[in-house]
Amino acid sequence: EPWSDRNLSNYIVRAEHPFNAEVRLDKLVEDFVTPTDKHFRRNHGPIPNIDGAEWTMSVEVGCRAMPEKSCTKTIRLADLVGLRQFEVVAVLECAGNRRDGLKAIKPVNGVIWGPGTASNSRWGGCRLRDVLVLAGVPANLCDPFYETPRHVEFAAYGEASDDIHYASSISLEWAMNPLNMVLVATEMNGQPLCRDHGYPARIVAPGLIGARWVKWLKYIRVQDK
Repeated sequence: EPWSDRNLSNYIVRAEHPFNAEVRLDKLVEDFVTPTDKHFRRNHGPIPNIDGAEWTMSVEVGCRAMPEKSCTKTIRLADLVGLRQFEVVAVLECAGNRRDGLKAIKPVNGVIWGPGTASNSRWGGCRLRDVLVLAGVPANLCDPFYETPRHVEFAAYGEASDDIHYASSISLEWAMNPLNMVLVATEMNGQPLCRDHGYPARIVAPGLIGARWVKWLKYIRVQDK
């Protein structure tokens, strides 16, 4: 566990293994852009210790209706850094923020959070759409490829529970819209991502709940379901 990266005085720790901690509100409101050491920490399993120099991610385009569009591409960190870089200031909020209010009414599952799992940071990296185009997804949203609704699945390195890795998805249409600024992020607040926040690469999806912002990317998969 990367304890050296965690300033515990800023947090209310909800679980140590896996580490889950929300930010004390008096600390959270001190900054408009949340410093990394005041950003909440949400994890579903042990924090993987990944060597960025050795890290790879596969980008898979699967299409039953158009098999000629199907392919798999291996992406390294240098590939992401070599694409055009962007920066976006965006709020990341855990889907369970204020779950303690729900628990006060009736039993609920999950980590019982207060209101401290919402943070606003500067995220840097390349656009997800550019990674998908690199892997063969048509850049033009009028291409017949888009006549069938499709989804982009993201999966993480590391085990969440019962030998299952964490994965989530968004619509391909949302991912490819340049106005949505969905990033494959490699930086947070001007520095490389730390381990808790997804080093070496994670999804940043402004406007979508934090459960979609998958960390420690293992693969990205375009699929028909």
